[in-house]
Amino acid sequence: MRKSTLQTLLIAFSVLAIVSSLFIYISHTEPVEEEKNITILTYANIGRYEYVAKLKPNFLYNKTFIKTGEGVLYMRIVEYVNVTFTYIFTITKSAEITVTYNLSITLTSSAGWSKTFANKEGGKLTFEGGTARLTLNIPIDVSFYEGVVKLINKETGINVMDYTLILKPEIHTVADAGGYRVDSLFEPKLEFKAQYSSRGEIYTLDGLEHRDERTLTHTEKITHPEVLTRRYTSYVIAAPVYLGLTYAIYNFVKIHPSEKPIESKLKPYKEFIVIATQEPTYEAGKTTVRVKTLEDLSRIADMLMKPIIYEEISGKEDAKIKRHILYVLDGNIRYECILEEAEQV
Repeated sequence: MRKSTLQTLLIAFSVLAIVSSLFIYISHTEPVEEEKNITILTYANIGRYEYVAKLKPNFLYNKTFIKTGEGVLYMRIVEYVNVTFTYIFTITKSAEITVTYNLSITLTSSAGWSKTFANKEGGKLTFEGGTARLTLNIPIDVSFYEGVVKLINKETGINVMDYTLILKPEIHTVADAGGYRVDSLFEPKLEFKAQYSSRGEIYTLDGLEHRDERTLTHTEKITHPEVLTRRYTSYVIAAPVYLGLTYAIYNFVKIHPSEKPIESKLKPYKEFIVIATQEPTYEAGKTTVRVKTLEDLSRIADMLMKPIIYEEISGKEDAKIKRHILYVLDGNIRYECILEEAEQV
């Protein structure tokens, strides 16, 4: 096979081998199997507090009631506060929903004491569908709780009137939706605070909005047969490409044998080396060195600065062969080159 053809094949198969290797690599970066979280359903617990404050006759607001966000609740004009708690449970699948609830009220002081009152309003409700709703009315008699604070102050010798009333519904919701079960506990807390500060003697309510949204999932194994197909295809493409590359490399190396170690060592001194056709001969104190080519003999003559002597001798054993002897003499050493040609008849 011609050298140029082999070079073309070697380049072509090398490029194809790179491309097919890249194809194999990419096909192995894709998973044959993977685990994926599948969302079964989503559910949410929503809690919202609103209030209406009953006011004593006043000049500031000049009205009897104020609602959530309508103004500051000043202690001296507030008679009582009625809190409404609304709970909503939503689920994305139709379900049988059971809601169990109770309410605890705890009175705490900045002096470090707390007093928990008996649970208020407890019960159980059932619903069907995607929504459950619960509403609790929680009246706050501020005069009653201020009286409790004064009583405890008298018992303990503490004179701190700041207090916090913590309203804490505990809502346990269970939803059965087509074989899937949701079991949720929701405790949205409201803090009703009586504060004596630079803003005045006021009531504040913290924690009016609560939301807890979650998802129910399960893990599923997903198989990708198309990835296996791509892998097998890459093998089928790569096999003949690699075989072709191996063939091209083998033949290219075959016509371009690598240098023998001794040749690589002699290469830098090539211009100083001449090739002898046989070992030097020694006769009667004279040495004869026979070189392979006339060029080698010429180089010796140049280096020794000696003439090349020419002698023509007819063959003794074979009269049809004419021998041409060229030699250079250097003392007792004779460098010679013998050229032969057939006699013309």
